[in-house]
Order: sequence, then structure tokens, then C-alpha cells
Amino acid sequence: MNFKTFFIKTLGCKVNQYETQAIIEILQNQNKILVSEQKAEVIILNSCAVTQGAFTDLKKSVRHFVSINPTAKIIVIGCAAQVLKDKISLWPEVNTIIPQDKKFSFFQKTSFNNPFPNINNYFRARAVLKVQDGCSHHCTYCIVPLTRGKSISRKPKDILLEIKRLAQAGFKEIILSGINLRQYGRDLENKMNFWELIDFLGNNFNFLKHNIRIRLSSIEPADLTTQALLILKTHHFICPHLHISLQSGSNTILKKMGRGHYKAESLLDFCAKLNSIWPIYGLGLDLLVGFPGETEQNFNHTYELVNKLPLSYAHVFPYSPRPNTKAINIPDQVPQTLKKQRTKLLRKLVQNKRKDFYQKVLKLHEVNVIIETSNLGTTEHYLQVKFTEPTNKPIKSVQKAKPIRIENDRLLVKLF
Repeated sequence: MNFKTFFIKTLGCKVNQYETQAIIEILQNQNKILVSEQKAEVIILNSCAVTQGAFTDLKKSVRHFVSINPTAKIIVIGCAAQVLKDKISLWPEVNTIIPQDKKFSFFQKTSFNNPFPNINNYFRARAVLKVQDGCSHHCTYCIVPLTRGKSISRKPKDILLEIKRLAQAGFKEIILSGINLRQYGRDLENKMNFWELIDFLGNNFNFLKHNIRIRLSSIEPADLTTQALLILKTHHFICPHLHISLQSGSNTILKKMGRGHYKAESLLDFCAKLNSIWPIYGLGLDLLVGFPGETEQNFNHTYELVNKLPLSYAHVFPYSPRPNTKAINIPDQVPQTLKKQRTKLLRKLVQNKRKDFYQKVLKLHEVNVIIETSNLGTTEHYLQVKFTEPTNKPIKSVQKAKPIRIENDRLLVKLF
């Protein structure tokens, strides 16, 4: 396909965001120019398939871009293109469909499809770095193994080199991301786990000297081990924030999900121990509501567990059947109306927990903020903040700020 200008939109996870940056750099190296969606000859949609909602968003995005730029060629790439190609091919607006496993080779014009293309920059103030891809676990509800294949790990030295490149580009926060970080390192010649990777990075790069912080992306409860506590205690460059892929507070439902390798209540024990290392920390959860067979009692177990945790936020999703997953055939599918009710209840609880967390942060003398725009930034606890007045501090820099008050569900801070 011959074109000079392009625009790219990302749907889905942080790994997709990383891959968008990689594609931008591949195309820019071919002297192609990133422009606005109205001016682009080609519009690329980097798709997600993890929920039905993600697929609906893709369709809406396609129609939106056609409405504002009817002459542009529309290319759909990524996970939805991998497993839902037949459906997307029925959309007359789409010119080209590139599955996930051909995502990079298509733009590189080569058959070589390295899942870890190097990046030198990032399109946001906080950079994402992909250290792992795919998943070999096959949870009964999850389509990801079908979209991205088995788990594959990036070599530690390659990760270290990319951190150094991003540091040279001025980034002060780097988010280590993967599809299933619990599986990191199992396929490497010299096997290591994710916590050993963190230790390797900390021993080979002075993050504190460069004033760079590392944020950990989504982690499973099974990863919250004694080793995890030791690493979090040892390496002070790690942001005091964890995002946990819990999914359910009911062990019965976890087993049905194919996630019986951890107990939901183990998270409570870990958080109690973590308090001695991080007196205050951001805690986020992924929660799936209305899984087939979820009874009122099962849901209550989730609700009660969430109520006991020091949450700062959570992503609460109603279960949506995904094609070719085992959960479709599990009996006792929960009615849509009941899913919505339970989702609403849980989201309200999470909102109240978030307010409690805000009160803790307001008692702090200072927070460390990454400047993202003249008005907005993100703290080490993963709270987006607004400044009391616009700043001319450099984008990407870390600045100290005093928490002032909560305004429209956002922390207002004054930069020192």
C-alpha cells in the first residue's frame, strides 16, 4: 500500500499502546508522516478483542473516521483482526485487515515478525515497555491465547537497552507491561521470573540516579509472594502502586474461570504485609462480574473482599461471551440485567473506596508528579492530578507537589 501520511488509533491494553508506538517508528523510518485523522491518507486502528464492548468500540471508530475522512484507507490490525476477521471483512468501510501475528511484518514489508520491536520514544509522557507477550494459561473466558498465542518473553538485556534508550529520550516513568507477567521468563534459555527480572534491572541500571521510576503493569495474585515483598522492599525505584488481575473474590468462580492457582483471600494477607513496606500505595483491580454460574453468594464474596481492600480504583466488567472460549458452554449463564445490577453495585463500592484513598493522600506532605500537560500529571500512586495553576515545567519531568483538595473526582495539587 502506497501512502505518505497516516494516523493510528489504539484500542485496548497497554501492550497495544506499546505496539502502536513501534508501528509509528517503523513508518516514520520509511519517511511516512504522522498527521491528524482528518488529513491522513491511511487510518490504522490497532484493535482489541478481549470484550464484546471492545469490538463494538472498533466498529464505532471505523464509522467515525470514515465520517470525518471519507477518502482515507482504513486498516484494522491486531487482536480483533486475528480472531474476528470474518466479521470485520463484512464492513465495507475497511480496506485492509492485518491479524496480530502479521502486525509488524506488514508495515516492515518483511516476513520477519519480531514480537518485541525496539522503540526509542513514546507518544505519551509516561512510556510503556513490553517485556512479555501472549499467554499459555487459557482461562475459560479469555480470548487472548487465541489472539496472541503462547507466552513469549523478552530477553533481560534487550529490556535493559530499551530502558536506557527511553531514559536518553527523557522519560522519567517507564511502565513494564505484558499480557501475563506471571509467565515471564519461563521460555528463556536462562529461566527467571518477573521479580528476578526487576532485580536484574535494578542491579544493572541506577534508576534513582537518573530520577526514573518503574511502574508495574497488571500482576496476578499468584505473583504476590514472599519474593515479591523482598523485591518491593529492596528496590525503591518501583512506584508504590499495584494493579492486580483478581477477576473474582469467590474461589468457586475462580476455579470455573480456570484460575484456581490462587485463593482470592491471599490478596488480603499480602496487602497487610505490604503496609510495612509502602505505608500508602495505589491498588487497582480487574474484576469480572456475572461469570456463568455466579450465584448471589459468589458475588457477595467478591463484594466483601473488595470492601476489605485498600483500593484506589478498579476496572469492573460484566462478563461477555467470547468466541471459541470454554466459558460459552458453562451452564447457568447469568442474565444480562443481573450482570448490570452487580456491576453497578461493585462500581459504587469502588468509588467509595476511591474516596477513602483520596483522604489518605490528602494527608501527605508531598507527592511526586510526572508532568503530562500544563494542567495534568500522575502521581507515584497512579492518581491523575490537576494543578492549581498551569505550569511551564517540562513535560515528562518529575515534580514535587502538595495535595490540596478533591475536585470533580480528581486530586488538586500545588507544584512546589
